[in-house]
Amino acid sequence: MPITNEAQLSAATEVLYALLDKGELRAPEEDAYLTVLANLIEESEEVAYPMGEPTDRDMLEHLIEARGTTQVAVAQGSGIAESTISAVLHGNGLLTRKQIGLLSKYFGVDPGVFAYST
Repeated sequence: MPITNEAQLSAATEVLYALLDKGELRAPEEDAYLTVLANLIEESEEVAYPMGEPTDRDMLEHLIEARGTTQVAVAQGSGIAESTISAVLHGNGLLTRKQIGLLSKYFGVDPGVFAYST
């Protein structure tokens, strides 16, 4: 049954963590409980805490942080001007299709992770 309130979400999360703490689960536990419960929690959280699509700025910032690199290194590695990278990260610029392609190649991600909003 769907999770409809915060108390149910909290209880479902506790059960999920208890199942995960068990380590090896038998097939019925994993299929019938863990997978279904995880899906119910995810659906509930999407409704309770909706997240918008990340902007190009958000995605670029995330990729730089995840790789543990710098704006300068991204600019040099991708062939995009450092001023462009800086402008996007400060919310003062947008990425072109070509730049998205270069960044996708540099970070090894699908170009679709960028919004390409104009």
